[in-house]
Amino acid sequence: MTRPLLPLAFAAATSALALAGAAQAQTDPSADLVDLMVIDSDYGPIIADGDGRPVYTFETNERAGDGQQPLESCNEVCQVDWPLVPAHGDPSVSEDLDPALVASLDWQGTEVLVYDSQPLFYFELDAVGESPKGQGNHSYGGWWYLLDPTGAQIDAGIAPDPGDPALNDPLIDAPESATPVDGEFERGTDG
Repeated sequence: MTRPLLPLAFAAATSALALAGAAQAQTDPSADLVDLMVIDSDYGPIIADGDGRPVYTFETNERAGDGQQPLESCNEVCQVDWPLVPAHGDPSVSEDLDPALVASLDWQGTEVLVYDSQPLFYFELDAVGESPKGQGNHSYGGWWYLLDPTGAQIDAGIAPDPGDPALNDPLIDAPESATPVDGEFERGTDG
């Protein structure tokens, strides 16, 4: 008589485990993770990664004629300060962002998250829950901007128009100690 109960006990235990697993899947917060979401900041609503860390776009002088795209301008040294935002599988966004604007691209073997055709970067000094520190920074040949939920750069009053011919002046980025070498400027040391 104990034999018929054993299969029933096994079936009941298996069913209970399956139900517990289904309940856990419904309440598991990782099931709702997104790659990008909107957070509030000192600059208004901005795009951040799924953990709430701000993401930036890099505006180089490409439109001003230097021919460098953001991913070309931000080399290995730059990526220490401005790491690329990695993409993992099919990118997803929170409901307040347009899913048609998110994508990924392969850059030298790394899948990079893109929003509104702009590759995304982190700033090394930013932390979740703190005010973004990289907004309006000028380094590595361009300007770094946070993005609003439409994908527009938050650049009001920060940088000159990228089409401004003055941006083609090699002295604009050169420190006072820069000296021309064969018609080109090399960085000197300030100090």
